[in-house]
Amino acid sequence: MASVASALLLGSPPVPRTRLIGRELERATGRAYLLDEAGPLLTLTGPGGVGKTRLVLALAADVAAAFADGVVWVDLAPLADAAQVPATIAAALGITPAPDKPLISELIRNLRPRQTLLLLDNCEHLLAETFALVAELLTHAPALQLLATSRAPLRLRGEQILRVEPLALPPVAGSSLEAFGQNSSVRLFVERARAVRSAFRLTDANAPQVAEVCRRLDGLPLAIELAAARISMLSPEALAADLNDRLRLIDVGPRDLPARQQTIENTIAWSYALLDSATQSLFRRLSVFLGGFTLEAVQAMRPGDQTNDDVAAGLTALVEQSLVCRLDIEGEPRFTLLETIRAFSLERLEETGGRDSAQDAHAAYIIALAARASRHFASALERKRIAVEQGNIRMALTRLAAVGDADGALRLASALADTSHVYVTPQEGRAWLEWALAHTAEIASVPRGLALAGLAMMLWVQGQYEPARHLAEDSRAIADQLDDIEVAAHAIFMLGNVAVSQHDWDQAKPLMEQAVRLWRDLGNRAAEALSLQVLAGAEHGLGDEDASACHALEALALFREIGHASGGASALSRLGRLARDQGNDRAAALAYHEMLQLCADDGSLFSLVQAFAGLGELASRRGQAEIAAVLLGVIDAIAQEAGATRLPAAGVNYDRATAAAFAALGAERFDVLHATGRKLRLDKAILLAETVMIPAASSREADPPWSLLHTDGLSNRQQNVSELLPDGRRDPLASINELLPAPAIAIDFTYREQEVLALLGQRRTDLEIAARLFISRKTVSNHVSNILAKLGAANRRDAAAIAARLGLL
Repeated sequence: MASVASALLLGSPPVPRTRLIGRELERATGRAYLLDEAGPLLTLTGPGGVGKTRLVLALAADVAAAFADGVVWVDLAPLADAAQVPATIAAALGITPAPDKPLISELIRNLRPRQTLLLLDNCEHLLAETFALVAELLTHAPALQLLATSRAPLRLRGEQILRVEPLALPPVAGSSLEAFGQNSSVRLFVERARAVRSAFRLTDANAPQVAEVCRRLDGLPLAIELAAARISMLSPEALAADLNDRLRLIDVGPRDLPARQQTIENTIAWSYALLDSATQSLFRRLSVFLGGFTLEAVQAMRPGDQTNDDVAAGLTALVEQSLVCRLDIEGEPRFTLLETIRAFSLERLEETGGRDSAQDAHAAYIIALAARASRHFASALERKRIAVEQGNIRMALTRLAAVGDADGALRLASALADTSHVYVTPQEGRAWLEWALAHTAEIASVPRGLALAGLAMMLWVQGQYEPARHLAEDSRAIADQLDDIEVAAHAIFMLGNVAVSQHDWDQAKPLMEQAVRLWRDLGNRAAEALSLQVLAGAEHGLGDEDASACHALEALALFREIGHASGGASALSRLGRLARDQGNDRAAALAYHEMLQLCADDGSLFSLVQAFAGLGELASRRGQAEIAAVLLGVIDAIAQEAGATRLPAAGVNYDRATAAAFAALGAERFDVLHATGRKLRLDKAILLAETVMIPAASSREADPPWSLLHTDGLSNRQQNVSELLPDGRRDPLASINELLPAPAIAIDFTYREQEVLALLGQRRTDLEIAARLFISRKTVSNHVSNILAKLGAANRRDAAAIAARLGLL
């Protein structure tokens, strides 16, 4: 014990005067590494103000008894001269260096026999010097273990990184007081607020505002503590309202804190000052991104005096300094800034006069990204990229509108029309296109021609055929005037789609034949295939079933060749209709079932509606009218999400299924089942659709030549569905109520909320959910808030548990 006492005299860790809130997982992880694994070096990293020092002190106290020679704490933050590092460590160890011997040798000689935990706090500004010294000590003092804090790792072999993240964000408005009170961010705020106003209590009235403050401050402990100190002057409501200026509001930290921690701005500035000028410039430019960014995006915005390698190196440095967070979405690296850090970065950008040029470069990049997606005619990869960039797209459109660049907004919004069409979320894109068209000169230009065609597509998706036709005609007139083949292809393609939807087959066929030729000349194979399958629909309407089948098969082969799942699904829908009209219900069912598989992979609601409508029509005539009514409700829920009363994708199958199911069930039973479908979660709707099976007329009946599915595979899936039904019953007609749990019907979730809830159950983040569902992060956040309120859940994890208990997952 004498050795421990001696260590406590000089380099003993300070005794914290506040209670550590949360951090149970981090403490357990650190203890396991230091004690169970006896690792040589554990480095706690994270952004400034995240609480690394407070956590490391608690961790040191947890493990101190296991070190025979104690815990020695060295704070490197006050050191400006790297040469002072060895002497500072020596002083903490109680070593009096001999004047004739190198200090490093004295440190090694002293530490070699000692079982000590050396705690080096705040290494980030002396990384190179700390790295070299720690490497020497660990090499020559095998019993020594080091515990370090730094905003960047030391990059030593054997180093274990423990990333310290901000505290968990609190639940949203509508949660219980108990749920708010259990959240670590809220608990920290309340404890620090009571230190300056002893009467402060968390109540039903102020809990939502306290939670909002913590959410707006990213759960960053230092920012929360500084904000809580303002409770002596402001109510939680006023504090939440004033948080637009995060950096200025929280500027009254305790005087006994280091200067760098007395304001959140100083904390971030400490890290910022450690960057070289080029990396500082990069950091400032990143503030114009909203919702994250890729390395490619940053490189596209680089100044002329930097290379792509320079940008990659700078971004790496920013991640290591914990100023930038790395996210991975489906294996693809993506980066983001905490909003508090982004506010600091944006201020520095404005101070240096670079905001306008950075925002202009950002908008130019987003326009180019959207144009590339448009050229691929909404391929799966480009659709996913566009979906993830919704925040940046809004930022770019807002910038273009703010500077009066309606032409730029026109180019961007029109390039996004194809993606909006495929995912039936046209409202916002339509609004931007209408604004841009209203604010640009009515002269013939390629952007205007494409914008008119794009707006026509959005109106067509919403079932507004005549307005869509007029817009497409205007687009075609511009194409003729400019002799522009791309504008012509878009305009004629839309005119053909409208004609098919209006059953004007004589007009539709020549239009789609012309569209096929134009897309082929342009080399756009996906658009060519889409036009082929629409042409097949026109030929089907004219009664030429052989030509229709030929073109649908050609489209399917082309879609499969280029890996366009949603396009392949649309071609299969056409083949299903043909088979159905020829009396081959089994072949039709095979086509629709294969569509279900493709839609599950690609996420296209447009194609999924076609599959539901096709299977619903078959079910309505095959003694499964209950299933048909439910599927019709699902289709109507999807239409409502799209802002439409009727989706073209549903087509005549929807009308046939409605008439047959209504006649078989009667109005009251049909309405009940239809309402059930409107609330049914998408994955269960697919499961229900898979129960619509048409048996082969004989064992020798072959599958259609275009099918990639096999009868055995379908039978196995039907068996899997049957196993989910109670009492071993195989009849799905008697099992709809069991397949659709009562709680799912009782809780009034919208169709989209059900989808979000399913992904919450998979522990997906808002950003991941936005990417999966092709909606904005803000929209996801709103849905999550509604879900938590309806379930009475405290947080996302609680929501998943409640949903699982209710049978909603």
